[in-house]
Amino acid sequence: MEFLQQHTQELVVAALAFSYITTTVVLFLRLRNYKQLSRLARGGNVEDHIMELERRTKDQAKEISSLQAQSDSIFEQLRRHPHVWELVRYNAFEDTGGELSFSLAMVDDYGTGFVLSAIHGREESRTYAKKIEGGKSRHTLSSEEKEALKSALQKTKP
Repeated sequence: MEFLQQHTQELVVAALAFSYITTTVVLFLRLRNYKQLSRLARGGNVEDHIMELERRTKDQAKEISSLQAQSDSIFEQLRRHPHVWELVRYNAFEDTGGELSFSLAMVDDYGTGFVLSAIHGREESRTYAKKIEGGKSRHTLSSEEKEALKSALQKTKP
């Protein structure tokens, strides 16, 4: 108690200083908010600006929806182009080496595409292309072509 009596004047000054600082900070924050609102209100009132922001938000949502549809369309087109492949190299004849013959299967995500085979021999080489639909060919496939197609189909993402 004696401390309070001896330092009453200093405590009152400190309380007034604290009150002054607090009031100044509150006024500063309110003034800042007022300036932000007045910036919004230039050329119109706050309600007009809020409505404009709402309109812009709706326009942006429509644009995002449109971009999403375009993106989905592009990805679907990509899924329908042969992009998954498997290559099987082999010796088609006993008297040849170096695995110069090959079968290349290329399919899309739905198993449609082709198998391209090149048969290399000492005297001649031949190339065959066989259409693939739904993972199957209406042409007879060699064991190497079947192997290439099977491996390619395992990589697809339906």
